[in-house]
Amino acid sequence: MTPEMLYALRDQAGVPAHPLIFLVLGVLTFALHMVAVQVMLGASALTLRGAISTDASWRRLAAAMLTTAKIAVSVAIVLGVAPLLFVQVIYDPFWYTSNVLSAWWVIGFIGLLIVGYIAMYAFYWKNPDLAQMGGARRDGWCCRCWRCWGWASSCTA
Repeated sequence: MTPEMLYALRDQAGVPAHPLIFLVLGVLTFALHMVAVQVMLGASALTLRGAISTDASWRRLAAAMLTTAKIAVSVAIVLGVAPLLFVQVIYDPFWYTSNVLSAWWVIGFIGLLIVGYIAMYAFYWKNPDLAQMGGARRDGWCCRCWRCWGWASSCTA
């Protein structure tokens, strides 16, 4: 790829603000993404540990962590998009080149993530005792507020 081609790929409008803003926001959103990933990994490990245990305390913890892991995966996916967008804004001409060079790795990694996501939900569906124990509390203040407004029929006292 020649330098002329890289210049042709550059956005004609330029960067919408100072690149330092996008760099700081990229690092901040990547750090938040890493926090969500660590919560998901920790919750998954505790879920697996509690699922093989016969102790009632570990089983209750596994139920709560299964719900936490499901939510953390969704949060990690959402927070993982923003750093990629900030990198694309800062390194516009090089972003295309790097994606072309690492396309097979990226596609393979996304495939592994999809398999892991399906495996987590398969574990959730195959363990109804954990799923029932770890569900949302139906007597909490949130459900009472929903009942007050008549929005949720699943929250029963």
